[in-house]
Amino acid sequence: MTVPQELQSISFALQKSAINAQLSSTPMEAPLAMEVTDSTRVFRAIIDRVSLSVDGTGKVVASLPSGAKLWVYGKTATTETTSPLITTLSGPGLQIVSSAAGTISYSFDQLFAVIDSVATAGSALELLAQNRVSNGSFSVTMALGTLRTARKTSPTDATPVLAALQAVTLRAGSQSVTGHGYKGKVVVTP
Repeated sequence: MTVPQELQSISFALQKSAINAQLSSTPMEAPLAMEVTDSTRVFRAIIDRVSLSVDGTGKVVASLPSGAKLWVYGKTATTETTSPLITTLSGPGLQIVSSAAGTISYSFDQLFAVIDSVATAGSALELLAQNRVSNGSFSVTMALGTLRTARKTSPTDATPVLAALQAVTLRAGSQSVTGHGYKGKVVVTP
């Protein structure tokens, strides 16, 4: 039996307030960016279009529309991406972002499977896709563009506070997303 020792997904929930007219049963699209770093590795991914809507129970759901594009940048201790990998998502790649019971998930398993299938052999992105995000402490930043997020709460403190703007820039290729999201640490232990 294999025991996972890597970051497989990051999940979060968005709640629609009664006065937020941006979210409805009609989907809107927003860019989504994620950055994961440690002392020697940098991984950045941007998806140009994530579909957000409210389901029949009032929960915010997210999915990737067919034709969404993925931009990826990577750096390891020995190699760096000089131009971003750009791919159009289809099939299993559309499962990088999904929703279930009001929880939106960003799947690193699906993301790295897509990258591994199109990355150049020996490149920083192939190395990152094969080694994944495992065994260590990682700084994580996420930004969701377009959607206005007025407040946030944490699992340990239900007091609402203003959501901070976050930015993720690819570096190679100059693609970036600025929007509301989170910045923090993730610890992956065996």
